[in-house]
Amino acid sequence: MYIAVLQRLIWSCLVLIAVDGLWASIYGHVRTSGGITLVSTLLVTAVIVAAIAVARREIAALFVACSRWIYVDSTAQFLIFCIVFGWTLRAAWVFGFRPLQVSDYAQYVSLAEGLIKYGTYDGGVSAYWPPGMALFLVPPIRILPDSTWAPVVNNLFLYGLLVVVTYILARLAAGKRVAQIASLLLAVWPNHVFATGLAMKELLIATLLPLAILLFAAPSITTRWSSHAARLAAGGCLGFAALTQPSTVLFPLVLVNYEVLSRRGLREATMRLLPVAIGLVIVISPWTVRNFFALHAFVPVSTNGAVVFLSANNPKATGGWIQMDYEKYRRGNELEGARMAYREAFDWIRANPVAFALLTVKKQVRFLQDDDAAAVTTLWLARGIKDYRLSTFVILSNVFWYAILVLVLVAALEHWVSSWRENPLILSLIVSVVYFFLIHSIFQSESKHHLNVIVSFAILAALAAKVRASPSISAGPAGTPSRK
Repeated sequence: MYIAVLQRLIWSCLVLIAVDGLWASIYGHVRTSGGITLVSTLLVTAVIVAAIAVARREIAALFVACSRWIYVDSTAQFLIFCIVFGWTLRAAWVFGFRPLQVSDYAQYVSLAEGLIKYGTYDGGVSAYWPPGMALFLVPPIRILPDSTWAPVVNNLFLYGLLVVVTYILARLAAGKRVAQIASLLLAVWPNHVFATGLAMKELLIATLLPLAILLFAAPSITTRWSSHAARLAAGGCLGFAALTQPSTVLFPLVLVNYEVLSRRGLREATMRLLPVAIGLVIVISPWTVRNFFALHAFVPVSTNGAVVFLSANNPKATGGWIQMDYEKYRRGNELEGARMAYREAFDWIRANPVAFALLTVKKQVRFLQDDDAAAVTTLWLARGIKDYRLSTFVILSNVFWYAILVLVLVAALEHWVSSWRENPLILSLIVSVVYFFLIHSIFQSESKHHLNVIVSFAILAALAAKVRASPSISAGPAGTPSRK
């Protein structure tokens, strides 16, 4: 009984997030403030959502008609086409706008170059910056004569891997048609294309997390030995994700959720999750040991989470990045600075619970309101371009994002009451979205952060193609859904 309730709850969360995204896209772009604006945007959103709910089958039919040409019988041919086509779009973008790094992206490249040149990370006595992104940049920087192109090489590799992972994951979850639509959505996703020249950790996270889910879920139809090896690798992916973005350290809970929804017993689920935990510890522990010798304290990954938390929870906080004295908490004793930052943030939250709750809503708006982070960073922040080119690429990015939100809402409204609601793999993709939605309701939030779950959004949007005919789902080996 409780499994059915949990399934409904997860689908309800997806509906709420899709509706919240549509509202955020309206409210976030209204530059005025006040009760009238809030009420009016809520009313407009309610009308739009009601219209989508009524016309959801017609919207799905239009989506199916527009995507009918996508179907290719040969999987290999489709994947090659999708990868080459995506590479072509991304190559055109980076040759049109040569890679330039700003802010954290420049810092990751600098840390990687320092590691190559001096053999130490951030001076060897600091654990402020998570090491994952810098470590990932080291191989191309070593190989290429010009480190400018290192992020491009990495991102093109990640895109190719992402397409394959998305295709397999979507096919396991919902069949070949959804897999092809989701893969093509990734190929043309504007924000992902425009991020090709940037050393964005979100692109690495966006690949590692669905790969971990795939490695964990897919082995249930293979041999026991390969299943254990794959789950160990899944743990390794999650470990490197945590080294890249420490807020993902609790993402294994998504896999726990998968086991619960697959109705496995405690002993069986524990044996399946154990290799994941081992793989995660194997990857993270060397860095934790390094931090112990550097700081003489237990720091699993990094200390900058404290400052990030404070910047998102203080009297001047906006929900996103703000200008403040970040170095204040690094000068002297780094650990004491982190403790001070956490203490100040929690003191403010306890003293201002209403302001904190309102700030949470602002963070959710920032998380969902647009999808133009890469275009804005590449053109405006890195080059100072504010002309028609910026407007064009921003509009393209956001129109695509709004279409994705509409398709996700269509799929969520329909499948909330269909047999698809029982599919543990699809439910896990939804939970991964909920995970980051909640994380960035507390910590700093920007629209770039939903890139972490771009695969989930692509597959959930592609599910709109299944609105008219929801196939029956029967339990496959070890609870994995199979298609008839």
